[in-house]
Amino acid sequence: MGEGQPCRYREPSPYVLRFFRWYTRRHLRRHFAAVYMLGERPALPEGVPAVVFGSHPSWWEPLTGLYLQERLFPGRMMAGPIEAGQLGKFPILGKVGLFGIRPGSAEGARDLLRGVREHFRRPGAMLWMTPQGRFADVRERPLRLAGGVEFLARAFPDAVFLPLALEYLFWDERLPVVLCHFGPPAVAGEMESALTAAMDRLAASAITRDPGNFHCLMRGAGGTGGVYDWRGGE
Repeated sequence: MGEGQPCRYREPSPYVLRFFRWYTRRHLRRHFAAVYMLGERPALPEGVPAVVFGSHPSWWEPLTGLYLQERLFPGRMMAGPIEAGQLGKFPILGKVGLFGIRPGSAEGARDLLRGVREHFRRPGAMLWMTPQGRFADVRERPLRLAGGVEFLARAFPDAVFLPLALEYLFWDERLPVVLCHFGPPAVAGEMESALTAAMDRLAASAITRDPGNFHCLMRGAGGTGGVYDWRGGE
């Protein structure tokens, strides 16, 4: 798909999706000490479509989102928008539920609406997106969300919109931890304030560096590494 071509939504391939989920779990365990969640798993009405709109601090978000989808919402079908040119470079991503859009244009809004409408025809559909549209430090305020998520909130008022705060931090081990927090559902006109509130709450708990404040979703590679793990004579 080239940058100027229209969106084409395709239902994910179960075989490719199974491989990506296996790869994601393996990759996260290798590169992080743990995945922690602040608060409870959101309870979603059965059959109602949902949109997760999250912060975008790093390139880990697609893998983190894929893992959280499988771990917390296993009965739902995942999809998400991606810049059309990137999908053209990596077409396999279309087989895991990503569909191309042309951001920053009227055509891009139509791409997004068309892809989401097609995806929401599936029972239990769930859309994941990063409305900041770029990598952004978690301390940046205001967030300056792109208009896509508000556009969708008005186009699909019956869907559940969940803000997701993400951070990747070094605590007391050699490898960093993944922290996540889902805020309460938001409605049109409140997307930026809802995501900001979720990020602020996660930041306040992250500062404590206390895993006891979180639910552990995954244990990864531990240890401090190097000479710190040597017990000389033990």
